[in-house]
Amino acid sequence: MDKTLTGILHSINQAIFQRNGLFLGDLLSIKRDPKSLQELVFSSPSIDPKQDIIRILHDKSWVDVVFCFWKASLALGKDQDIVKATDEQLVLVQAVLKGFSQWEAWVLPVLFAVCRDLEVLACKADALLRSRDEKAEKSEEAARMINKAFTICITDREAIEVSRKWGTYYIIGVLFKIYFKINKFSLSKNILRAIEVSEMPPLECFPKSHVVTYKYYLGVSAFLNEEYAVAQVELMASLELCERKSAKNLRLILTYLIPTLLLTSQKMPSKALLSKFLYLKDFYEPLVEYIRKGNLKGYDQLLIEREKELMSKRIYLAIERIRDMCMRNLFRRVFILNQKFTKIPIKLFHIALNYMGLDVEIAETECFLANMIYKGFIKGYIHQERQTIILSVKDPFPKTVNLSNLLI
Repeated sequence: MDKTLTGILHSINQAIFQRNGLFLGDLLSIKRDPKSLQELVFSSPSIDPKQDIIRILHDKSWVDVVFCFWKASLALGKDQDIVKATDEQLVLVQAVLKGFSQWEAWVLPVLFAVCRDLEVLACKADALLRSRDEKAEKSEEAARMINKAFTICITDREAIEVSRKWGTYYIIGVLFKIYFKINKFSLSKNILRAIEVSEMPPLECFPKSHVVTYKYYLGVSAFLNEEYAVAQVELMASLELCERKSAKNLRLILTYLIPTLLLTSQKMPSKALLSKFLYLKDFYEPLVEYIRKGNLKGYDQLLIEREKELMSKRIYLAIERIRDMCMRNLFRRVFILNQKFTKIPIKLFHIALNYMGLDVEIAETECFLANMIYKGFIKGYIHQERQTIILSVKDPFPKTVNLSNLLI
């Protein structure tokens, strides 16, 4: 394909004539290699590129959009100014939104492309601005602009066959991605409320890829709100719909689903599952081993080593909670070493905790045991006068379960 401005303009004419939204979206995306961008911005046949655009484009309703696209490409390809490119991309998205007063729903892929590019540019621009100790608000500006795209989609009153509502969940996915990055996921509540009151087609009628992303962020939202049962439902739904060849998406889903299942049902990831994802294996394989052996010292050290990474993914608190499973298994080892007697002095559990490097009083040990009983990790009760725990004869330490590798 001719990558000069003239060549791209002729391709745009062709895409509009054929009503090929996907092709048109690709043409108006700045997601190109640097060489292609430079070929585009340095190839105008005259001094005034806008005049070339007006002259060559058949459908004049696209002139402003294409010129805005050219300016964003210029900022990126010639000036290599990511902040300026983001500002130009904001103007481009606004031009596309304005164009929808005349265009039909087949143009939605163009909206998807420019919003997706805006999210990527804004993220990079903010990183650059932060490195300069300047105010980094490009992602917030992008979110406000893309929110307008969401409104245009969800409020469309055209017949459902030709409605812009079919773009709703894709745009939500882009918005939620920004909200998550700027740590303002609470803003998603407004989006979800709008979905609830809008007359939308059934979710299963939308493209699977849109639904996977939507369900993923619903799950992440519930996870962050510590609604782990809800998170499990949404993340499992996202996983079941996700293409098995989409390794990156599977990894993202499992990053939150694994700790969710550990918390809701004590299901641990199998080695077969972890072996398919290097990042997950690198963290969860030692974690699971520490849990199985009741190695609190190793567990705590792993949390210290990976704290920054876990905090960035917002899963640190969940992993900290999962520590109860590790303590449960430590206490179970005490039970086994004590020949599985159902009456065990609390001081033996206290010795085990001290051995693991926990400098705690015996009263704290009693509290830990009471907490284990309350959470269902141990079946039994504490006899305070005798400073003894009386364990259930049947299954005093309910078993943990492997998370089947059949999930993927």
